[in-house]
Amino acid sequence: MMKTIHFLCGMPFSGNTLLASILQQNPRFEAAMPGGILDAIYILTKAWPQIPEFQTSPNEPGKANVMKNMLQGYYANSSRPIAFDRSRSWIAHLETAELLIGCDDQSRDRKGATGEKTKAKVIVPVRDLREILASFELLWRQNASSHQSGIEQKHYIEMQTAEGRCAIWLRPEYSVGLPYSRIEDAVHRGFADRLHFVPYEKLTTDPEKTLADLYHFLGEEPFKHDFKNIQQAGLIDDPVLDFPGVHRIRPALTPVPPRASQILGPVADRYKGPYVWSPKPEASSQKAESSNF
Repeated sequence: MMKTIHFLCGMPFSGNTLLASILQQNPRFEAAMPGGILDAIYILTKAWPQIPEFQTSPNEPGKANVMKNMLQGYYANSSRPIAFDRSRSWIAHLETAELLIGCDDQSRDRKGATGEKTKAKVIVPVRDLREILASFELLWRQNASSHQSGIEQKHYIEMQTAEGRCAIWLRPEYSVGLPYSRIEDAVHRGFADRLHFVPYEKLTTDPEKTLADLYHFLGEEPFKHDFKNIQQAGLIDDPVLDFPGVHRIRPALTPVPPRASQILGPVADRYKGPYVWSPKPEASSQKAESSNF
């Protein structure tokens, strides 16, 4: 059975694992499996042109079919018809994502009622950047005496102050700056209509409305979720974020009060929005509004 594949990839410390664990309650949804298949597909795309037979006889439709079957095959053992792939990198590869979900069993493009190719549906958990940075800072403090991350080893001087740590984490190659840059780039590439932002603040304060909006975006029938009995879905440790236990969730959904000012002090003021996902005023210019950092 061909799966419907959606994508779940948002900002760190913004409820990615929490939202996946909630979605997993729906018996139609597979959201527990860890991301990683995109990396395998990417390796294939790099290795394919190096094979002599494919150099002499290129077969791009064949390669696309192999990639599509890799994605489908990853979820084949699940009986659930809809899967959410949780790689953070899909937003940077939406062209590839739409190639893979747009092929049916006969390797033809799936067409919608209007004749257009199927568009990817990407769930993007987001959060006030000040709160994300405060979460990183708090985690750093909790592990400062027992764990030195790879980033800290590389940027020893900058990582000695909260101001320096925030600046490092926000660099475009690191934990906060990279996913933000990917989202911003996807919007500028014309993929804004594929992205459904789920603000962490709304998920934790009004989960019913937040999930109703998400189901509407997916075109799925509503489902009654239990926000007081959430079972962990997926990994607790994350090799990318390089801290232990970063994805451990609480079983009951409760609002999290803002704490950035308390943890970061005046440093937090530098990272106030608006952000690329912030609602734009109706009289906004045609150019996308940029953040303050």
